[in-house]
Amino acid sequence: MSSYFQNFEQVDYKFGDEVSLTKIQNLTQSVRIADIIKDDISFYSRYTILDGDRPDILSHKFYGNSKYHYTFYLMNTKLLEAGWPLVSSEVTKLVKEVHPNTVIGTGAEMHGKFDIGQTVTGSVSGATGKILTKRYDYGQIIIEGTQSFNPLEVVTSLDADNRTETLTLCEATTESNSTHHFINGDGDYVDVDPHTLDSDGTRTVPALYTVVTYLDQYNTENDELKSIKILKKTQAPQVHSEFMRLLKE
Repeated sequence: MSSYFQNFEQVDYKFGDEVSLTKIQNLTQSVRIADIIKDDISFYSRYTILDGDRPDILSHKFYGNSKYHYTFYLMNTKLLEAGWPLVSSEVTKLVKEVHPNTVIGTGAEMHGKFDIGQTVTGSVSGATGKILTKRYDYGQIIIEGTQSFNPLEVVTSLDADNRTETLTLCEATTESNSTHHFINGDGDYVDVDPHTLDSDGTRTVPALYTVVTYLDQYNTENDELKSIKILKKTQAPQVHSEFMRLLKE
């Protein structure tokens, strides 16, 4: 890897509060060769990244040398932007870290009540927590931390004037398993009326629509990273040589 980075030009950079400038490699430096070849089918084939695959391992597998690992990023803009895909277990861990809270939902009107910062208490579960934010178009209230609210209970809260407010829930779940959006049969985002409930008190979702949770969304985005273009074995050495030559210019 060091043999790759040593070809990047040196630029002056100031770290934090330091007074003096430090010479570092300009990692934002780009070369047009990638734009020229990444859409030319004669240069590449397709591959689906598997759990456990790493750039250096794949480079050695396909080309017999790990030094071509960076070409996967050259050939795939999405990898440059989002990084190498995670293994399945890491995706689950990540979404729980990024979305660690509790989501409660209601079909009732939320405007003007249950404001951010208020504390919510379940009348049956006794669960309690602070309101972090509200998603009006989904009828959701995000509660800080992991709380065990009853999905169909009444919750209460005191407003700024110490008056009691109430809401009846239609759902309660972890944030990672809560609704991110809805899609139709074509995979397009669609809106669902958050005020429409089934006879059992849960939210009505049209039969042709599918609920996509945060975990589903993260998995989808991660899976999209796995289908990549890779340089053909016969092309990798010459692309590498040309790329390094241009970097030195």
